[in-house]
Amino acid sequence: MQATKEQLLGRIKNFLELPGVCDEAKRSAILTNCEKLSFEQLCEVAATLRIRARKISSIANSTEKTQEIKDAKDSLDKFFTKYGI
Repeated sequence: MQATKEQLLGRIKNFLELPGVCDEAKRSAILTNCEKLSFEQLCEVAATLRIRARKISSIANSTEKTQEIKDAKDSLDKFFTKYGI
């Protein structure tokens, strides 16, 4: 079963609400811009965020977490920039 656009937006919102991902003002702007994306683009964003969330989660349990988390966040910022988010 394929997710709906609303479900994808909900998943993106849930990821953005995780502690340390982004502040509330930026989250609101990202969600507003995500609503403008096509369904296919939202699928790509949601899939990428799921991968990033797993990476951040695994990094949080490692000893080298600080630099790797910064790198993961930088990568996420570049991804959002790619879509003008």
